Amino acid sequence: MAEAEFEADVRTSLRKIYYRSSGEGMKAGPRPQKPADAKFLDGLADPDPFPDWLAAADLDYYVEQFKQSGFRGPLNRYRTSDLDFAQQEEIANRKIEQPAAFIAGQLDPVLSFIPGVDLVEVMRQHVADLRLVRIIDGVGHWVQQERPNEVNAALLSRPSRVSCVVADPQLVENGCSQGHRVAVQRFRRRRGRLQHDAS
Repeated sequence: MAEAEFEADVRTSLRKIYYRSSGEGMKAGPRPQKPADAKFLDGLADPDPFPDWLAAADLDYYVEQFKQSGFRGPLNRYRTSDLDFAQQEEIANRKIEQPAAFIAGQLDPVLSFIPGVDLVEVMRQHVADLRLVRIIDGVGHWVQQERPNEVNAALLSRPSRVSCVVADPQLVENGCSQGHRVAVQRFRRRRGRLQHDAS
């Protein structure tokens, strides 16, 4: 069971998993060739020192959280991926209408999961209001950790507009359209009611 392998040494497991799919890990070369009976973590690099985008304090926190929860829940998300297609068959051809932004690392292995298929173009066909696509050079799967400044700049950029409803309203209000200012005002009124009810 993958849980037993990962939970035997949570810190090393997380370090190897984070590094393997990062920009540095992807630049290091292809995944090692392993026999069929090898474990997932066998042969994966565990660099020392670790890239500075994962602070020691953050890793300590993740380790403690996974020691408490284990890996069963996260792994089950992948185990049930086939079930998603069956349960979502009725809405498979519907488009996502909400405003959306997509930010990813150029070296994110997810982008090449299906050889010969441009998954960003596939996404464009299913997302009706895709306002921003930003692919950041040299970055892997953990784009918001590897390049936080570039991710924040993209979210706050004028083309996205999405930031007006997902980020701090005070921070982005001046860059919002009138429609989004209304959404911000509603957010503040609702937050005020919740705070009043809780007092």
